[in-house]
Amino acid sequence: MKKPELLAPAGSMESLKAAICAGCDAVYLSGKKYGARSFATNFDNDELIEAIKLCHLYGIKIYVTVNTLIFEDEVEEFLNYIDFLHVNNVDAIIIQDIGMVDLIRKTYPNLELHASTQMHIHNLEGVKLLEKLNIKRAVLARETSIDTIKKIKNNTNLELEIFVHGALCVSYSGQCLMSYLIGGRSGNRGACAGSCRLPYDVIRENKKLNIGHYPLSMKDLNTLSNIDKLIDLNIDSIKIEGRMKRPEYVYIVVALYRKVIDEYVKKYEQFDDMIWMSGETEIGFETFCRALAKKAGISPRQAKEYVVSNLHNLEHEEAVDALLLALQIIKSENGLEGTQWNKPTCDFLKKEFEKMLGLNDGQENA
Repeated sequence: MKKPELLAPAGSMESLKAAICAGCDAVYLSGKKYGARSFATNFDNDELIEAIKLCHLYGIKIYVTVNTLIFEDEVEEFLNYIDFLHVNNVDAIIIQDIGMVDLIRKTYPNLELHASTQMHIHNLEGVKLLEKLNIKRAVLARETSIDTIKKIKNNTNLELEIFVHGALCVSYSGQCLMSYLIGGRSGNRGACAGSCRLPYDVIRENKKLNIGHYPLSMKDLNTLSNIDKLIDLNIDSIKIEGRMKRPEYVYIVVALYRKVIDEYVKKYEQFDDMIWMSGETEIGFETFCRALAKKAGISPRQAKEYVVSNLHNLEHEEAVDALLLALQIIKSENGLEGTQWNKPTCDFLKKEFEKMLGLNDGQENA
């Protein structure tokens, strides 16, 4: 089972150290310019050098955000800053401005680029465009559904990064003009005034609606109870929002996700080497469980639990026969028809499983 990268926020040196102590695999932070959280403490150039050295000392990757729109009179200074980051060995930069992607690629072809969530990548077509731009990772829009994430992951080799915890913007992927309209502070320039967090009255036909004082303020994202769904999709990086948060917050949230991720992976990684045979084709544990989940209409996590709890009956069977038996067990335990399938039904289901496993076209599935 693939363990996703746990990516932590660092709005200050204290938060960076808290994230490392809590067990993150990587951190993201910003310099004093070009970051989407300009009101965080952030890092000057000397502090960035210190942060890079500290992270690499502990085997932690460090990604620097340059995820704002760049004005024409800033391009030369911006490229000088990219050169500074490149020379000091940052692991990647997180970028929004697609024009700057082209400039960076021409000058620094080997510098790893991640497409910021501010790029608003929320479908497969957007990811395919990033592939053409030689971008290594897409930070998908926070609003992207599990089904869409799954479709994207199954159709690209691009790394995918998903926000799993923290503040949400009422506008799609932070593409907000409200802050600039009300207070002259652009969210796309890192200066969001948090206008959606303010109290408002909602008036309809000259009557005030009783819907609370903060109708635009979103509740924070929290996926602790659903993190297994992203792990089962083989998501590359799980990201926590919070560069404006205190070090204590960063430590607690990162430590919680570290614990949940490690416990889930540890529970099933002992079965990673288990295989079922179909002729000369090897079917691995993850592939087996995904096929079972799809046919039974359950989650991959539920499928794994059924397989593990009935392993003594399933491990000696041929792959397709084992899947059919597992499906019968699920149907039976849920009080559904299935324990007495006739031969035509069994033959049909076996063919369905063969298609799922790619056994009809010689596809490898181990």
